[in-house]
Amino acid sequence: MKINLTKASIDLLQPKSTRYQVWDQQVRHFGIRVSPSGNKSFILKYVNHNREQKYKTIGKYGAWTLKKARDEAIRLNGQISIGRDPQLMKMEKAREISVSMLCDRYLKDGCGHKKPSTLATDRGRINRLIKPLLGQKKIGGVTKRDVERFQERVTAGDIPGNQNKKNSNKKMFGGRGTASRTMGLLGAIFQYAVDSELMVRNPVRGVKRSADEKNEKYLTQEELSLVSLALHRAEKQHRNIFAIQAIRLLMQTGCRAGEILNLKWHDVHLDDAYFDVVDGKTGFRTCKLSVQTVSEFKKIPKIADCDLVFPGSNLDKPYQGLGKFWRKLLKDAGVDHARLHDLRHTYASIAISEGIPLAVVGCLLGHRDPSTTQRYAHILDNTQEEAVEQVSGKISEFINI
Repeated sequence: MKINLTKASIDLLQPKSTRYQVWDQQVRHFGIRVSPSGNKSFILKYVNHNREQKYKTIGKYGAWTLKKARDEAIRLNGQISIGRDPQLMKMEKAREISVSMLCDRYLKDGCGHKKPSTLATDRGRINRLIKPLLGQKKIGGVTKRDVERFQERVTAGDIPGNQNKKNSNKKMFGGRGTASRTMGLLGAIFQYAVDSELMVRNPVRGVKRSADEKNEKYLTQEELSLVSLALHRAEKQHRNIFAIQAIRLLMQTGCRAGEILNLKWHDVHLDDAYFDVVDGKTGFRTCKLSVQTVSEFKKIPKIADCDLVFPGSNLDKPYQGLGKFWRKLLKDAGVDHARLHDLRHTYASIAISEGIPLAVVGCLLGHRDPSTTQRYAHILDNTQEEAVEQVSGKISEFINI
């Protein structure tokens, strides 16, 4: 479809289920591409010296004005007319870009709509792992073997600067889980380079990733009881009530720690027994509350002119010391090491053991992808085995009558 591209006509273009192009009536082969997400980019269509049809992305609408993009399209058409391929020219120039420079570009322009907390994690992995090990290499020279070696070194904790860190160990600065997750980020960074026409292929593609370490712990009934008793003792000792109640809510809701600690009172509806998770890992969701959980909410003191349910010493920010409080609590309870996040795994395991279907458990936990909940299926298998024995035993009683 051809139209006279103007700012007004571009603004009216709406996303569809698949991406599509609209071509300009003024400049030959110049147009704008609209993605299903609503992103719009100026493009140029051309045929290279091998008579292959190519698309050159000029830039994103907004970052580029229509006039600037049209002028660039006219310039590129001139290059194409004398036999030059814009993509190859860009890639030849891009071969001098270092991995470190590519990472900086990715953080600035290639992260899409990632949450600030996710961006902070990505930035940490880039600065702590990717730049020290690959940062000086030119992106055009990164091979599959380079990527494999990168994964091996992260897995082993063989990272420059590790030796200088106090209490450095592989689990803190390396390991299979860290390697697996960082490989995912590295793949996204190089895919951004491919999508930006800086590279022909992604060197991470085809590299087998290390199996992620599943450090999931499920607290036993006895351990939960010991933790609960330790919370009661902490309450009698007048320790931080916000930390005490935050842990109780984590135990009773299966929420992520960030979802609880960032709660605001205007999102809590105790009369209707629910609260809204406005900015959770998987977006907005509603968390239903039991009668007991509503009761625990009512024990939390409200601070005047502060909307945070769990404020820190700075009332504008959430409570920050929950991890430290949790470790001290476990020591007081006499329970072996467990992460705060293991309370979420425990909640899921109890729900499934009580016969609640996986799909419902996924809703309770706020899982967007059913496969995320599927990892708890082994607990369901155990529950089914117990049920088989129970039913079989009852039938045996009848048969023997």
